[in-house]
Formats: sequence, structure tokens, C-alpha cells
Amino acid sequence: MSVISKFIFFTLCFSFLSWPTHASAAELEIEDTQSILRQLRGASGNGDFSTAFKCEQPLSFFVTTGRCQVHCEFGLCEQRCDWPQIVEAQFQAEDCSADKVSIYSSLGHSFEVTAADYQASSNSIALTIAKSISLFYDNIEKVSVSVANFPELRKVIEDGKMKNVMLTTIYLSLYPDRTKPESIGMVVSLDLQRSGLDQLMCIGSEDSCMKNQDYFIKRKGLISGQ
Repeated sequence: MSVISKFIFFTLCFSFLSWPTHASAAELEIEDTQSILRQLRGASGNGDFSTAFKCEQPLSFFVTTGRCQVHCEFGLCEQRCDWPQIVEAQFQAEDCSADKVSIYSSLGHSFEVTAADYQASSNSIALTIAKSISLFYDNIEKVSVSVANFPELRKVIEDGKMKNVMLTTIYLSLYPDRTKPESIGMVVSLDLQRSGLDQLMCIGSEDSCMKNQDYFIKRKGLISGQ
């Protein structure tokens, strides 16, 4: 068992008050009527699942430890979040196999990436993130894929060097009640020229990633507002 695995074992015992999971993947509906995730631009050449994940090699992110709920009334929705603090955390893949890998963080996050989900979203972790919405929101019943932008050039500092990244931003609509049309937006920014967990650059609400505030997860070194 790796150092992060040991840390997670004890962290999970105490941290679920900060990161509760209220909805299982089986209860969540994922809607992608236009097959956007199967046609993500810039995803060619990033490798298939068998070579995508580097097991037990941590990546650093800034993580907001709060959670959000979506409240809708009279056709309008608002996001109510508790943003207690931003901390640095390490995420890494473990238990790597031919058909799935587990992702853990030093804060107690855990989710699974399957080969089927990876391939179904243009060899990316986009579908897995959509299915893992309960890591960030308490009361979402449906996630709908709205649109994916053309890749945009951004900068990230890694290993003391400035590097270019091509960010594809995927817009998701989150529905607290799957039977009603009211929703709120969320964005996932990935560098699809990379593979596996290394693709992840930011997860946030609307423009939070570029405004450098109120995001859920942001890659350490990613430069905002370009």
C-alpha cells in the first residue's frame, strides 16, 4: 500500500463531514444527446486506456474543500456553496488494471475510471468526472453535456518551466430534479493532448477556473485569466 493509500485510509474515517457522498452513480442520470463526449476536439493521439494512467505517480492540485447545493425557484437556479479554504492536495492513480483504475487524493477523494468510460469520452476522463459529480454537489440527479469549446492555448508551470497547454472546456448542466428543466452550469477543463489523470486542469462553476476563484479542483501551476 502506497503512502497516499495509507493516508487515505485514516483520512476517510474523519473527512466525510467535509466531503460527503449523497448520491451513488446508479442514481445519477448522464445525458449526452449530441454525443459531444465521443467527438471531443483535440483528443487524437492521447493514447488509449492501456497506456493512459501512470500508477502511483502523484499530481498536485489546489482543491476547495467546500461543497455546493443547487436551489431552484420560479424557474431560476442559484448555487449555494460553502468555501472554507483552498488547500494543496495530491491525486494519483492506483490499483491499475486493464479495465479500470482507482483515483485517490490526500484529502480523501476517491473515484474509479473504467476503460469503457474513458473510451466513450474520446479517450478522456470527462465522462468519469460527470459521473463523479457527488464529490462536489449534494443534490444533483442529472448531468447533461451542453457543449465543448475548441481547444484554447493556456500556460502552466511544471517542473519550474512554463509550458503550453491546449484546454478543451466542457460545459455541463446540473439538474437537482431530473424531471424539471431548471439547471446550473459547471465546467471541466482538460488538456486532451495529455492522457489519463494528467489531462485534468480545472473543475469549477461557470467561469470560476479562469477567474481563479470558487473552483473545486485546479491544477497547480495553471495560469488563469489569459
